[in-house]
Amino acid sequence: MLLTDSLRFDYVVSEVTPNLIHIAKDGVWYENCMAGNTATMKSMPIILCSSQHYDPSKSIMARLRRYGYCSVLIHSNPLVGREFSRGWDIAIDIHSAKGHRKQKLRRLMRKYVPHWAFKLIRGFYRSLEDEEEYLPYVKAEKKLKHVLELLPDLPEPYFLWVHLMDPHMPYYPKRTELTHLELVRINDKLMDAVHGRYTLTEEEIELLKSLYRQEVSEMDEAIGEFYRAVDWSDKVLIVTSDHGEEFGEHGGFSHHEDKFIEELQHVPLIVVDGVERGVIHEEFSHWNLIPLILSKALGEE
Repeated sequence: MLLTDSLRFDYVVSEVTPNLIHIAKDGVWYENCMAGNTATMKSMPIILCSSQHYDPSKSIMARLRRYGYCSVLIHSNPLVGREFSRGWDIAIDIHSAKGHRKQKLRRLMRKYVPHWAFKLIRGFYRSLEDEEEYLPYVKAEKKLKHVLELLPDLPEPYFLWVHLMDPHMPYYPKRTELTHLELVRINDKLMDAVHGRYTLTEEEIELLKSLYRQEVSEMDEAIGEFYRAVDWSDKVLIVTSDHGEEFGEHGGFSHHEDKFIEELQHVPLIVVDGVERGVIHEEFSHWNLIPLILSKALGEE
């Protein structure tokens, strides 16, 4: 299963994600899939447990374990590592430990340090960071290559969850004319706007949309390479997102829990099982994802 964090449904189009569109044609495209919530903290328990609360004993991993499945999590998300890595037989955290420490420090500084001082301190540390230091997650290209190396050694049968972070802020695509510092500055402005401390201009919003679109496109390329490298004849692939992303359509940016708007709740869902193909037009909710996974894993309807 590929979980593409923060991927909006309306960005999964042939001009941006030709590989995902191709994969969807190999399987079933759920045209109206709705996330259970609109931020990772609340959407993940619904995906993993069909509940508002995360309980590893009632998770999809625990249910599949009864049938001999080994559950494997691969991620670089500090929140996933802290809140949702319990209950997996194998949990591989790539890179996020450092990001978690920096994230915690920034939260404390925003709470207790005046904003003008916070900006000065942040600007100083930004000037010392390179790309690898700045990014709080591992890109899909590197992560999926790591997955390909692991696949031959995973115990059969397995339930593999790969958490991809590319569409999540900060937006830092490889193919851009912006310099490292320019990318850092526009993302810092976005973060300040998320916290109500800066008003983005229309030009800045369009730039952020363009960077997001490029991130999605580059992730799509990595997913395409991964898809072509795997023999899917005896496997099931599920691709979805925990929530979308807002770019000021309803007065906010990024994503916030319990904000049930189209841009945050409508997410892609693709299921490739080698048998069924087509488009499901009826609304489907992540609340029903576990029964869908079980039906594919156990060959039941």
